[in-house]
Amino acid sequence: MLNLSPVCCSGLPLQAWCTIINRLEKVVKVYHGSSVEIIDNCVVEGAWNSSFDPNGFREASVLCGSGLEVNESVIIRGPSHSLERIWLLRLPKSVLVSNSLPLLLAVGDKKIILPRLHLEADLLSFIDGINGIRKRVKLGKGLVIEQFIAPQLQVSSELDVRVIGTTLLGPQSFVDYSDYIKQVQYLCEQLCKNANAPERTSRYQPLASISRGYDSPACAIFASLCGATKAITFAKAREGYDTSSDDGSDIAQTIGLEAIKLNRTDYMNQTDDHYFLASGGGGEDAVFAAAKKILKQSIFFTGYKGDTLWGMKAIPKFSHYLRTTYPGGGSLGEFRLNTDFIHLPLPMIYLQSHESVHKISCSNEMAPWRIGNEYDRPIPRRLVESKGVNRTAFGQAKMAVTVPMYYGKDLHSMLSHTCVNSFEHFLVNSSQSFQAVLWMYSTGYFARLPWKFVKERLSWRTRKLNPTNPIRIFLEQRLSHRWRRRPSADLLLPHWAIETLRFEYRQHLKQSCPL
Repeated sequence: MLNLSPVCCSGLPLQAWCTIINRLEKVVKVYHGSSVEIIDNCVVEGAWNSSFDPNGFREASVLCGSGLEVNESVIIRGPSHSLERIWLLRLPKSVLVSNSLPLLLAVGDKKIILPRLHLEADLLSFIDGINGIRKRVKLGKGLVIEQFIAPQLQVSSELDVRVIGTTLLGPQSFVDYSDYIKQVQYLCEQLCKNANAPERTSRYQPLASISRGYDSPACAIFASLCGATKAITFAKAREGYDTSSDDGSDIAQTIGLEAIKLNRTDYMNQTDDHYFLASGGGGEDAVFAAAKKILKQSIFFTGYKGDTLWGMKAIPKFSHYLRTTYPGGGSLGEFRLNTDFIHLPLPMIYLQSHESVHKISCSNEMAPWRIGNEYDRPIPRRLVESKGVNRTAFGQAKMAVTVPMYYGKDLHSMLSHTCVNSFEHFLVNSSQSFQAVLWMYSTGYFARLPWKFVKERLSWRTRKLNPTNPIRIFLEQRLSHRWRRRPSADLLLPHWAIETLRFEYRQHLKQSCPL
């Protein structure tokens, strides 16, 4: 029987944890932040759809968070979606597992060896789903970490690591629209009840995001049914869309929520950019840094991947393995752990039930809520209209407020001034080997390569193929993210973010709980 030895360390992310399993030793140490819960032999963060006790954690079918249980072996459970991963590092005499990549490297005292130009692409491969994710990510000179989507891992005292299951909800069958809404509402109520359990040291209240699209208003309604009173909205979408107004204040008022209006560029007044880049999700969700105080100790309902689950043209069989086409929501992880909130990407929880949901969308009963254009999602439309929201007030045009940093725009248009200075300082002090790569960039060596041409031709050729064509699937799911960022020193943004946090966490560990 192994024994749990939790160590709370001040200065670490509030919901982060990292465990060290040493070969043949009976004590399993877990370094963690102050909002991580210790329940008997379990170390947990987040919420799940069962009772707040070890049995409930063990038997839950949905986990919005992560944790571990120590008995004869160590059982680690990850979130029931792909927007956050569990990270593992194998050392000669131990195995380290964490819900935070920078913390994993800090506890293991390991650095990324520059240059690792495809690091961001390897981390972004989570959009390829369970089968497509690059499970082994090289950090240089033999250092390799492993990343897992929604795993149940078993690590023995002899350091044998096995995947024994998954925390995904699995395919659900719904009779009709009403049955679907009833089941989703029940799940939300269970999660919120767990998040606010009296036995907790930290409790979390439901909070919604809301826009003029389809997905967040629908999820906001479920949040309101669970007791939410407030919703975050961004006044304007980013450039490139037919309309810029994405203010969901009127919709929030209609469904009984108080709207907290933010500007999508407010995050540039913060200094939290590196949290979003350190998660390996491309930094797209940095706009939420402006809502840090509001998000604290909330269970945050978002509509990430609602376009896949509720859209009329998405192909259900691709959703079974959690394949997606963009990394939205995937950069919230490290920021969430530091800010102390629970993320509930409601559509993503049901992604493996896409086939059943799609049948409802295409059924005769949903005909009055299908509008027949490219931007058509009858389930959220029916749900939102049933609460008194006018048909023309939402779901009229596709918009987005996030900032896709992986497209490689000018740094000053993406990052705060403080973070730009920090990143530039990081480049100046990089290793000699990377200086050679920077020289090739600065002299135009890579400019002579037809990067833009290759990317555009791949994109054009892919669109010509049938959506079910294996070649199209391969190009979209396996290659596309390798071409997202233009060849430049910006490829090192994730390295800078991870190293900045790794160094910070290492210092806190030395000061408050020596390894």
